[in-house]
Amino acid sequence: MNPCSFSGIKFHRSSLTEDEFELFVTACDGLSTFAVEMYATPRQLITHVEGLARILAMGGGIYDLQVGRFGPEFAGGAVQIRFHVRGDVLFLGIHMQARHFEFGRFSVAPEGKLYVKAGLSALKHFVEEFRGLVDASRETATLTSAAI
Repeated sequence: MNPCSFSGIKFHRSSLTEDEFELFVTACDGLSTFAVEMYATPRQLITHVEGLARILAMGGGIYDLQVGRFGPEFAGGAVQIRFHVRGDVLFLGIHMQARHFEFGRFSVAPEGKLYVKAGLSALKHFVEEFRGLVDASRETATLTSAAI
């Protein structure tokens, strides 16, 4: 039984104000699923659209997408995704951290690390959908792993 409805990563945007989005990010590697909620600005997301488009134009490379901040001193969750394009294969290293909470004498947060492999066409599709999150023409951007 596969507990994931997809293998990849999904960003869902909910607008709070013109200057801030609430993002729900879900990642699944085919067996495990992890989800976090965080906040981002349109400028942060535009920067990531530009960075991802750059590695597509170069035909390969590495881009680190980070939204939110890791650590107990920051409110909300965080996600860091390493996009590594090699040939026509995309390798994703996904690190996610949910909100911190008090657990006894400590501040702790659930964390997940997942690894997903996809085709380059999946990244092209994701960049367009991610661009739609910024201009509010879409609420969801999904990068789905496919047979390579």
